[in-house]
Amino acid sequence: MNSDSEHAPDLFPNTRWSLVLRSRSDSANEALKALDDLCSAYWYPVYAYMRRTSASPEDAEDLTQGYFADLLNRGYLDRATKEKGKLRAFLLADVKLFLSNQRGRQRAARRGGGRVIESFDLALAEQRYGVEPVDHNSPDQLFDRAWATTLLTGVQDALQREYARKGQQSMFEVLQQFIAWNAGEESYADVAARLGKTISDVKVSVHRMRKRYRALLEQEVADTVSSPEEAAHEIELLAAAFA
Repeated sequence: MNSDSEHAPDLFPNTRWSLVLRSRSDSANEALKALDDLCSAYWYPVYAYMRRTSASPEDAEDLTQGYFADLLNRGYLDRATKEKGKLRAFLLADVKLFLSNQRGRQRAARRGGGRVIESFDLALAEQRYGVEPVDHNSPDQLFDRAWATTLLTGVQDALQREYARKGQQSMFEVLQQFIAWNAGEESYADVAARLGKTISDVKVSVHRMRKRYRALLEQEVADTVSSPEEAAHEIELLAAAFA
């Protein structure tokens, strides 16, 4: 069996539908840990959505904290299953419902028993939001783009961990610029000189990296939808989010 495949089940422990299932555990500790993991994976798309609805940074922080603190209490996750479709669509619909229910109520930070989601960083959130393109995209479109960015970052991190496990961290750092098909600031000749390899060797290494990246991307997306056909369509939609 391929060594990469042996590690595959553990590459994305925080982004699978199984995470939603674990949040319904009879064990309070396990359920809260699953909720924290869900927040850790997807807090920024939620924050970006809240900000694009004209909320201030502070209000968006409160709403995001409140959403994840309230998610388990409402029992909405009890009705969630992979068979019902995309995790992205599921969370976006739930965020909209939550935001609608909060209009005119107390600030979200005062709910949830004072529970604060540790993975939330307002400064980081605003830093990321500040580099979003100035455009007229709807909150839904911004959510999709933030979701796609979060997913791709996770895939690249997983790929980096694979290279590190094989003692190839330095190679990854040099070749990662070529992950996108039209990317790469350096020429193959320059990279070959840096790595002490032939140009042909570099081309083969880049091809393998791209192939593995694509496989990890497909695996990650498959864990957030209900069918292979839906996974292919989801990849197309996420790519369109950057168009």
